Amino acid sequence: MKRRFDQSQTPLFTAMKTHCSRTTIHMDVPGHKQGAGARELREYYGETTLRADLNSMYGMDNLLSPSGVIMEAERLAADLFGADAAYFLVNGTTSAIQTMILAACKPGDKIIIPRNVHKSVINALILSGAVPIYVQPEFSTRFGLTVCVSAEEYIKTIEENQDAKAVLVINPTYYGFVCDIKTVCDVAHSYGMMVLADEAHGTHLYFHDGLPIGAMDAGADMAGLSVHKTGGSFTQSSILLLSERYLSRSYVKTIANLTHTTSASYLLMSSLDVARKQLAENGEEMIQRTIEIADEIKRRVAETGLYHVVPDPSDPVSAFGYDKTKVVLNLRNLDITGVYMFDLLAGEYDIYVEFGDADNILLIPGIGSTFEEIPDIVNALEEIGRKHYTKDKRLAIDRSWFNVNMIFTPRNSFYKQKKRIPFQDAVGQISAEFVMFYPPGIPILAPGELITKDAYDYIMLLLEENATITGIEDPTASTINVIVPEDDDMFR
Repeated sequence: MKRRFDQSQTPLFTAMKTHCSRTTIHMDVPGHKQGAGARELREYYGETTLRADLNSMYGMDNLLSPSGVIMEAERLAADLFGADAAYFLVNGTTSAIQTMILAACKPGDKIIIPRNVHKSVINALILSGAVPIYVQPEFSTRFGLTVCVSAEEYIKTIEENQDAKAVLVINPTYYGFVCDIKTVCDVAHSYGMMVLADEAHGTHLYFHDGLPIGAMDAGADMAGLSVHKTGGSFTQSSILLLSERYLSRSYVKTIANLTHTTSASYLLMSSLDVARKQLAENGEEMIQRTIEIADEIKRRVAETGLYHVVPDPSDPVSAFGYDKTKVVLNLRNLDITGVYMFDLLAGEYDIYVEFGDADNILLIPGIGSTFEEIPDIVNALEEIGRKHYTKDKRLAIDRSWFNVNMIFTPRNSFYKQKKRIPFQDAVGQISAEFVMFYPPGIPILAPGELITKDAYDYIMLLLEENATITGIEDPTASTINVIVPEDDDMFR
């Protein structure tokens, strides 16, 4: 793609460095005054970091209404990713998801979404009042993981719900699977629907031809990118991209400001500026190296004969494409779960993988990973695998709880009368809260959904493995809030 602007520039980062090099008197916030009032933090993080913790001030622009160096940095980001506009965010892609759905949908509007979405999507439905039309991802019973929603399933649902305002696509999923997003965009647009892309794990897709297509290149109208996950910026920094096919950049900015902080961190924003430059200049080379590291881990782990590397061509359930930088290892030959393996690798080997579920573990090499780390990773996996190998192939844990029975919309559920009951007595009741494990933050139960025996059993299984439960008010999950039925209740 031809770029219009000089991608070697870092207007925001350069302005910040210039300001920090000057001798200044600060009678504004933050109160630590460039570290003078935070000795312990200054000694650990260094004077430069504390001096760079700035407020919106003269010469540094303001994220709420950029007109200077932030505007220039965002324009460079839009140019790099092929968008009409880009917005820096410091509350992660949660902010992007909220902005996209609030901008696309009014209360009561339908939006087509996969059920394996991040909790931020359901939260945005609560805030917007939009009504979800769920599409089910395909499930691999061989490996015990959700793949993705097929383009055919999206098209069927679009044709059955022609009054929907938007379609949300995950590109790629947490496990790295993608659907034919270009076809989804073409069909959705033919019905006047916006396509919103959750690309929390997809920043790098734009920089290597051997990876699935990025959402904006495929024709999406908005995309939220967690640049910090795979693009090299600081944790919590993200970018929202916009194509002005349906919505103006000024309107989307107004929506973004509804939920975004008024005290945006210049450390986070400047890291986006630098990450964008690095991706523009060296993105293909860095992503190629990441793919090679991932491939080498997969090859060496497969040679042990202890794990199954996903995806497997022999699996009857497959996706349109796959992000080759992800490493998913299935544990069906072992007598332990991925949750237990996750803790074991961290606790005994100081190796921190991204995630472990009932049947798999997920490793995400990145642009900072090295080939030198591979032997330690493979040796640890082989040692654990030999200790826990079993000849009796373990069946994948059933995930039929993904077949959602939504009784009330998320927004209506959130405001209904609730009562707390023992979780063991809740099967058949309607959940009034989220139940999920983090990572990845995909709800097993969301407000308004029927609590099934399958969902309950799966939650109890992960709790027994000490997985981190979130969303539910009772951290022990011994009780849960359910909706109290009302005389006039009906599906709504």
